Amino acid sequence: MKIDNVVKENCDGHDLRSMIIMATHALELNCELVNALNVFPVPDGDTGTNMLLTMKTTIEKSALILTTRADVMAESIAKSTLFGARGNSGVILSQFFKGFAEGLKGNHTFNGADFAKALSNASTWAYKAVGKPVEGTILTVIREASIAAIKASESGYKLNKVCEFARDASKLTLSKTPTLLPVLSQAGVVDAGGQGLCFILDGFLAFLNDMSVDLKATKPEKAMISAQSNVGIVNDEFLVATEDDIYGYCINFAISGETLNADTIKACLINMADSVVVIGDQSMVKVHAHNEDPGALLTFGISLGTISQIKIDNMDEQHQVYLQSQSNTVVDELPIAVLAIGVGDGIKELFLGSGASKFLLSGDLMNPSTKEILLAIDEIHSNNIIVLPNNTNIVLAVKQASELSDKLVRIVDTNNIPQGLAATLAFNIEDNLTKNLAQMRNACNSIWSGQITRASRSAKMGKISIQAGQIIGLLEKKLLAVGDDPDKVLLELLRMCDLSEAELITIILGQESDDEKNNELKKSINEMDPDIQVELIAGGQPRYYYLISIE
Repeated sequence: MKIDNVVKENCDGHDLRSMIIMATHALELNCELVNALNVFPVPDGDTGTNMLLTMKTTIEKSALILTTRADVMAESIAKSTLFGARGNSGVILSQFFKGFAEGLKGNHTFNGADFAKALSNASTWAYKAVGKPVEGTILTVIREASIAAIKASESGYKLNKVCEFARDASKLTLSKTPTLLPVLSQAGVVDAGGQGLCFILDGFLAFLNDMSVDLKATKPEKAMISAQSNVGIVNDEFLVATEDDIYGYCINFAISGETLNADTIKACLINMADSVVVIGDQSMVKVHAHNEDPGALLTFGISLGTISQIKIDNMDEQHQVYLQSQSNTVVDELPIAVLAIGVGDGIKELFLGSGASKFLLSGDLMNPSTKEILLAIDEIHSNNIIVLPNNTNIVLAVKQASELSDKLVRIVDTNNIPQGLAATLAFNIEDNLTKNLAQMRNACNSIWSGQITRASRSAKMGKISIQAGQIIGLLEKKLLAVGDDPDKVLLELLRMCDLSEAELITIILGQESDDEKNNELKKSINEMDPDIQVELIAGGQPRYYYLISIE
C-alpha cells in the first residue's frame, strides 16, 4: 500500500488523515494476531477487532473535512473515534486521539516537536480515561512512546525520525509488558492493546517514510516474548487454568445530557464495576465497564440523561469462543465454502448466519487488497471457494486473487450487499459447485437492490439536480429520489417502484439507525401495501443510511 504526497518535515490535515489510513491498514492486516494475544482484562479475543473498528470510523467522517488544517482534522478524528469507540481498547484509543487533537490545537501543520507534544498529551488523556490504570498495558506503551518522541524532538530530529523513535520505544516497551503484568507472563504473551498501538505507529511511520512495505507481522509457531519478536500464542496452561473462570458482561453505552461530568461518572462507576473507562464532555459521555449485572449500570446512566449506543456482550461466551480459537482442534474441510466481503458488524453477522464461511471486512473508502483477499481464501478450510465481492470496486482484486490462489475459486459478481445476501441464502453446501453458482447468480437477478446515502458532490443525473450533502435514493443504480431526510427519501423511492409483485422488502439499517424512527419507518412502509412483508435488520454499515432489497 502506497500513499503519495508525503511531507516529512511538516504535515497538514490531509497528511494526518493519510497517516490514519495507513495505520488502519497496518492494524487490519494484523487484527487476528492482536485478537489472539488478548488475555487482559478478559481472554475474549476482541481487542484487535475493537481497535480496528474504532479506527475505521475515522476514515469516512474525516473524508468530509475539506480544510487542510491539522488541528481541524485531528478534532474530526477525535470526535469520530469517540462515537465509534468499541470495547475497552477502543475507548482508550479514542481518548488517545482526543489528547492528540488537544495537543495540536492551533496548528495548521505539525512538525516533529508538535507530533511529540501531541503524543505526550495523548498519553495523559488515555490514563485519565481509565478508572484504575494498570501498567503493562497499552497505557504503558503509549507513555513510553511519547517520552521517546519528546526526547527525539528536543534533540532536533525531524518528524519521521521522531515517529521512528516513538515506534521503536513502543516495541521495546511492549516486549517488557509481561514483566509488569503477571497475567501476561502466565499466558506467555505481550499485551494485545499495546501490540495494536505498535501497529498503528508502524502505519504512521510507513506513511512518513513514503514506504510501500508489507506491514503484516509474522506469527511464531510458539509463544515468544523478546524485543525482537513482540507477538505470541497463549500458553496451553493458561487456557486450561482460565477455562472455567466467570467474567460476566461487557457493557458499553453513551449518556447524553447537558451538565455531564466524565470524572464524576467514572468515580461512581469504579464502585459498581470493573475495567471502567469513561470518556466524553458535558453533552455526551461514553462508558465501558465489566459487571455481572448490566441493569445496574444502565439504570445509573438513565439517572443522568438519555442513554444510547447500548452494547452488551456476554464475556463468558466470548471466552469460550476464544478458547476454541486458541486450541489446536482440526477443523473439518468443507466441500464448498463462501467468502463474503463487506463492512458493518450486523452485515458480518448476516452473512455468517446465512451460510458464508468467512467474512472479510472492507468498505468503499478502503477496499481490501489482492493479498488480503488471497489470505482470506487461504484461511478457509476448503479447496472450492465462492467469493462474493458485494462491491464493483473490489471485483478486479478478487479476480486477481482467484488467479493467484492454489484453490479452485469462482466469483459471483455481486455488486452490493443485498445481492450478496440473496446469493448466500441460495447457497446449498450439499449441491455441487456448478449448481451452486447457477443458483446464486439467479438469486442475485431475482431482487431489486437500492441504497439511501448522502451525495458527496453536486451533480445532475437525468433531469434531477443534486446538491452536495443531499440525501439520495438509488434503485439498481438509477436515481429515484432526492431530499434532506433519509426516511422520506426511502419512502419516496419505494413509492416510485412498481411493488405490485413484491413479496418482501428488507431494509438493512446503517450506523446511524434510531429504534424509534425505525418503528415509524416500518409502519409507513406497511401502510403502502399491507400485503408486503417488511423486515428491518441492523447492518451497522457506514455511509449508507439504508440498503434495500425488494423481492
